[in-house]
Amino acid sequence: MLQKSLRIAVMTAVVAALVGLAGTGMAWGQAPAVAPSLIVDYYAGAGNRVFPTPYAGTLRLDNPGSTGGISPTGDLWALIYVFDADQQLVECCGCLLTPDGLRTIDVNHDLTSNPNNGLFSLSGTGVIKVASSSNRNPGVPIVFKGTILGWGTHENHGGSITETTSQKVTVSQGEANRLAAVCAIIESNSSGAGICSCGSGD
Repeated sequence: MLQKSLRIAVMTAVVAALVGLAGTGMAWGQAPAVAPSLIVDYYAGAGNRVFPTPYAGTLRLDNPGSTGGISPTGDLWALIYVFDADQQLVECCGCLLTPDGLRTIDVNHDLTSNPNNGLFSLSGTGVIKVASSSNRNPGVPIVFKGTILGWGTHENHGGSITETTSQKVTVSQGEANRLAAVCAIIESNSSGAGICSCGSGD
């Protein structure tokens, strides 16, 4: 517990410094060409090695062709940031979306099975944020571009499955910088922990 608290404190200090240097600029000092916005969804019932669960839902992502209907000019990158119940960024990755392609990402297998801190959430709940970008690396300043659509499936009490549209929200440039800065710290870990997977499709 002490080690976890110390690790969180160090990461918080580093991120605060990076975001402070970044200010409100996009590329650590440049004004963004597109207003920062994300699609946001949640997950619940995610399993882990101690308490495995058969199903925790999926995240489906689509590039509707907002920047062109032909690849590669119309390609977008879904920059995915996965948070646990403690509001800690535990996984991040960039996934290619070609025009009209549909990518299906499993919460259990692709988004929560490789936490950067090695600690699996006992609550199995958290938040997923996705940026639509022209760059593939979620650990560098986000270059917002185009529109990505998202839908999440969730298992309810009693076993029924529902699907909801992921919510699109406008965020501050500081929040966008924070996501990239924390992901950069995760990427600097050469073990590969904290890098999520892109599922199937597209």
